[in-house]
Amino acid sequence: MLLTELFERREPNLRKTARTQRIMSQLRARYPQAETDLEALLYDFRAGQRMDRQDINRLESEIDDEENRINQIQRDLDDVVRQRSMQETKKDPSPGKITPSEDPCWAGYHMVGTKKKSGRTVPNCVPGKKGS
Repeated sequence: MLLTELFERREPNLRKTARTQRIMSQLRARYPQAETDLEALLYDFRAGQRMDRQDINRLESEIDDEENRINQIQRDLDDVVRQRSMQETKKDPSPGKITPSEDPCWAGYHMVGTKKKSGRTVPNCVPGKKGS
């Protein structure tokens, strides 16, 4: 039994619609080496698969390019953050540390070290003049 006969037995109504006949005539014109309608369909299917594989390869390549761009941007961002943190470290070698020379206390009070208050380090200001 030929594939065409099997094809026509399974789908007897396939060849009866005008749209299907128009598509089949286009396929036969596109693939003149096909001896039957089924062969023309198979040629077209294989061509579609090749195009799909090409599209998939192109998309994978684009994804790889985008991932490389994202990784480069991340590296650049990390470099900028590292440079900024080094600049801030040069400006203030001990950030957050309170020194008596800053004198954060009110007038009439002076700083005698620091103390913990509510889990934070705050200046320990006591009444009196500085140095007394």
